[in-house]
Amino acid sequence: MPRIIQAVVLLFCLAGQAAEAQRSLLPVDESASRPDFAAFRERLMAAVSRRDAAAILDIVHPDVKNSFGGSEGIEEFKEMWRLDQPDSKFWEEFGKVMTLGGVFEGAEYFTAPYTFSRGRTVSIHSTSLRSSART
Repeated sequence: MPRIIQAVVLLFCLAGQAAEAQRSLLPVDESASRPDFAAFRERLMAAVSRRDAAAILDIVHPDVKNSFGGSEGIEEFKEMWRLDQPDSKFWEEFGKVMTLGGVFEGAEYFTAPYTFSRGRTVSIHSTSLRSSART
């Protein structure tokens, strides 16, 4: 009888490990697959490091979606993130988002972080950018 119990416990452990492996979300970063975007991302990260509000505002899309509640547009973005304030959380939050990797969705869209793409759900901000802008 003890061997049967041991076997059942072992099976439950193995099943738990298999289920956990299926729930894992492995990191993805496709940014290097397009050299033009990789160069843009490097300039963008340099602007974040410098806390260069003008460079960031130059690349934020005019119709940026700022939240899930319908808030959109550049003026709402400025109000929400207060880039000119020393305590703005934008620099830290956006820096984190960009280091978490991302994926291309079609020819025009790069979604960062990767956990926000392809139906995945996380509670972190996503930002619309225009890669043709100067940084």
